[in-house]
Amino acid sequence: MQVVADALGVDRKTLNYHVSDRDGLLELVAADVFAEVMARLDVARAGTWQEAVRVYADGVRAAVLQMGPLAPHFHLQHASLGATLRPVDDLIQVLLDSGFPVRTVARCLRSISSQATASGRDALREATGTGSRDPGVSASRAQVAVLRQAADDFPALRRLAAIDEPGIDPGQWGFEVDVCIAGLAQQLDAVVPVVGDDNA
Repeated sequence: MQVVADALGVDRKTLNYHVSDRDGLLELVAADVFAEVMARLDVARAGTWQEAVRVYADGVRAAVLQMGPLAPHFHLQHASLGATLRPVDDLIQVLLDSGFPVRTVARCLRSISSQATASGRDALREATGTGSRDPGVSASRAQVAVLRQAADDFPALRRLAAIDEPGIDPGQWGFEVDVCIAGLAQQLDAVVPVVGDDNA
């Protein structure tokens, strides 16, 4: 912490008043990186609600990727609320204006944010070579090995094993967003308007 205080040109006691330890400092830096990326998102200008979802989802994932090794230290409560919440509020408004019920919008936001964050962290683990120590990635590699061993007895599995490789599929994220958007479109088609009900 003394090195940081020296670099900032402040007294260490002053720094400690705002940040108690190294972990606290890393959390603040990660939050700052996240807020910086989110501030550049222009969800409100998306032409359709589908594009708004895509802009937001890609933005959250990009913010996690931009944090790099700081990503595990990120906690939303340390983020700059103005910069972080503006695109969130914009997406909510776009979805509400498009006819989605409030409860569906809330579920959509949680789902998209969770998927984008997980995808970003998975990509970081793969890129930094720490994926082999991650239980999820290790399980994925083990599953691929099992598929290949069993492929001779199961023709459908044989086709999957021929193309499935351990690690991150570069097309996976786009597929997940497409599935999310398709599911939301189905939800919207099923909406039955109720006069005076804003919380459907």
